[in-house]
Amino acid sequence: LLTADTDQDGTKDAQEDTDQDELSTKEEFGVGTSPVASDSDKDGLTDGEEDKDTDRLDNSFEYEMGYNPNSSDSDRDGIADSKEDIDSDGIANANEIKDIDIELKNEKGQKFKLKYKLKKDKVKLEIKNEIGVKDAATVIKRLNITPGITEEELRTKVKEVLGVTTFKQLEVKVKFVNGQKIKTSQKDKEKK
Repeated sequence: LLTADTDQDGTKDAQEDTDQDELSTKEEFGVGTSPVASDSDKDGLTDGEEDKDTDRLDNSFEYEMGYNPNSSDSDRDGIADSKEDIDSDGIANANEIKDIDIELKNEKGQKFKLKYKLKKDKVKLEIKNEIGVKDAATVIKRLNITPGITEEELRTKVKEVLGVTTFKQLEVKVKFVNGQKIKTSQKDKEKK
């Protein structure tokens, strides 16, 4: 029975994510993975990053959005879950940004940091804006990036959206709902 709270931390065992793979114990049983091994099949992807139904959406996203990770068309409407647009923003689910971290430091040591995480009922957005980036809360929407973007295109797009031409350091990490990841960094060359 998964109604117990054996470690008495206030979270039922069924809702715990003991192996830190973005799937609860109950969800792990649902997709047939181990709740005590973050990479049950040892292929380099966590169980949450796996795509059980091969619809280009990872298991954790499907659970977060109320989809069935064992069916590529959860609502049986003839449209694959990956092609649906759950948030009605014009971007198919498979192309949505799941997580993004942007960190920019200017020559004065001031920072702009943005952390974004797509969750079931909300978007988690943290911004630290010492630089004065305009409309910082709309950065994600203005980035308009999709899987397949190159590192150079990503750096260019981020600098354009942030409105910066000179900086000391830029780091960007993106994870899309379909599991694709891109990471890029750049240090501005010092002028002599």
